[in-house]
Parts: sequence; structure tokens; C-alpha cells
Amino acid sequence: MNKQFASIVLLATTAQAWWDKGHIITARVAYDILEAEAPAALEGANTLLEVLANDSDIKALHDENKYPFVECAPFADAIKGQGLAFQANWHFVDTPYLDEDQDISHYNVKEDGYMNVTNVIKEIDMWLSGASGYEKTQTHELVMQHVKSEDDGKSFVLRLLIHLVGDAHQPCHSMTRVDSKFPKGDRGCNFDRLPNKEGASNLHAVWDSVVYEEGGRQKLPFTEDDWSNYGSISKEFSSKHPVSESDYKTADPQAWADENIAIAADIYDFTLNEPLTDEYIQKNREHAEKRISFAGRRLAEMIKTYFNSSNAETLFFQ
Repeated sequence: MNKQFASIVLLATTAQAWWDKGHIITARVAYDILEAEAPAALEGANTLLEVLANDSDIKALHDENKYPFVECAPFADAIKGQGLAFQANWHFVDTPYLDEDQDISHYNVKEDGYMNVTNVIKEIDMWLSGASGYEKTQTHELVMQHVKSEDDGKSFVLRLLIHLVGDAHQPCHSMTRVDSKFPKGDRGCNFDRLPNKEGASNLHAVWDSVVYEEGGRQKLPFTEDDWSNYGSISKEFSSKHPVSESDYKTADPQAWADENIAIAADIYDFTLNEPLTDEYIQKNREHAEKRISFAGRRLAEMIKTYFNSSNAETLFFQ
């Protein structure tokens, strides 16, 4: 294996959008919305999650107990090291962000493959809604190689969806800065080095930690104190950053990723290898909280669609 290829594989299998806590908060925001607005849909989602939990020996499933909808949020990252790294490249889309020369042809940027986070979300949307042709999608074909049954597959991809919706809202999982310093792109902020702080030594890790607000790993399953704590955080983020109907009714998950490009100037407003300023941290922590709030609301609306009482074929992305 050549060194360049090995480094790309390493990035794909170790980079994580939002660390555990960011994903958990996203899922908790969705959970709280569903509990208040569509409890039957929440129950339907939890019932589907039980299918794989009762029929598989995947180690990460042991992290789920009383609150599986939220406890499963880190699942898609955890299984990368448990023989299920086939979906590692599904967690991001490297849309070029040009902060100098605006002509992309002047750079040597490799295009993403088809199976990026936005396209996988759309294929999971087809699968969970039962849309015609979902069996022919690449997501279905690849997932079914690793599970025992169609129901197990649906249970598996529901876990992926809960995670990937969060990924699509993490700015460093939807763009790559392209300029004279990084003519091939910065690999989703991974090459932007910073002094190590709270375990974050590059810009990608800073955003994984919700800009130093929610760093570290979460021990699972939850204790009741954990559950209460995440409830408080969910309420805080949702009240500070409400999401209107026009914001969550978007026609394509690529639009979610493009929202990150819109704040790229703030994300990259720092100096390489120097500590982030208090101003940067405060401003971008607000951005990060808003992205999580939006992700949670959009995830909740998707779950409402799949587990509606009519059981009709209903795609979220029309």
C-alpha cells in the first residue's frame, strides 16, 4: 500500500464529524421533538432499532439500552473499528471552498465518489420510505452484505441516518479548503494544524468538539444523570436556535452541506499553528450549536415521515 493511499484510508476511518457528544445532542434534539410532536413515530423508530439489537453481535449495539434512539447516535463511527468500515467514506462530502483563486481548474482537487454523505442520506430516505427502486441502490447492496435480513438492514441504516444527518451539518465534513497552502484541499479541515487543546490538534477536531464545548467521549449506555444532562443541553440549543418550517423543508441534503459553505469565512478565520482566539471560539460555537439544532429538527422531520400512521410510501426528499 503506498503512503498516499494509506493516509487517505486513515483519514476516512478515523475522522469523525462531531465527537460522540455532538452526535448525541443532535439525536436528543430530535428525540425531544418527536416525544412532544409525534410519539408514535418515535416508538416506531425505537421498535425498528430493536430488530438489529436482537439479531446481531455487533459490539457497538451493547452501548444501547433504555434510550436507543439517542444512544445509537455514535454507532456509525464506533463500527468502523469493528469490521464495518465499509461505510467510512459515507460520512462526508468534500465540496471545494475556494478562498483565493476562484477558478477550480487551477488546482488539483480530487472529486468525491458518488457514495458521499448527501447521496447516502438520499438512498437511506428511499429505503426507509419503501420507495420504488431502493433495492437497487448502492447503500442497500452494500449494507445487505453485512446483515442477515431486510429488516436487519433497515434497522442498521436507521442508525446510520441518525448519525449521518449530524455529519452533513458538521462544517468540516462538507467542505475542503482549496488555496495556495492546500492546492489539493485540506481534507475537511484535517490538515489545518493547531496547538493541542482538550484533545483537538486540528480544525476538524475543534469542530468535532463543538468548538471546545462538548469534547471527549461519552460512556454508554446512559445513566439517568447523563440522560438529564443531555436533555438540558438539547433544550438550550433548541431554544437558542429555533428552526422554521422553511428551514427544514429542503429538497436535497446537499443544501444542508451548502449551508456550511455559507459560514466558511468564519470557520477559516484563524491562523495556522496558533491558538484560536476567544472571539473565534465564541462566534463559531454559536455556529456549531445552530448546526446541531438544525440537524436535530431535520432528523425529527424525517422520522415523522417514515413512521407516519398511513404507512404510505413517502419520501422526505421529493
